Amino acid sequence: MNANCWERITILNEHFGITMSELEKRAGLSHGTLPRKKPNDYYPRMETLDKICNAYGITIETFLWMNMTLRH
Repeated sequence: MNANCWERITILNEHFGITMSELEKRAGLSHGTLPRKKPNDYYPRMETLDKICNAYGITIETFLWMNMTLRH
């Protein structure tokens, strides 16, 4: 993987035009579950990652192996 989970989430949020708060709502996560500032590393539990991916409409496999060229 070329980027950690937080970077991937940030890129997907930009692509879909949503905020971390909106992603949390769509994923059914509590407010504050996702970091707002870049941590050194962010690797959520598999259950949380599954909810995040479902909110984007993608599989975990796609999330982990996606091409990072979505960023403009």
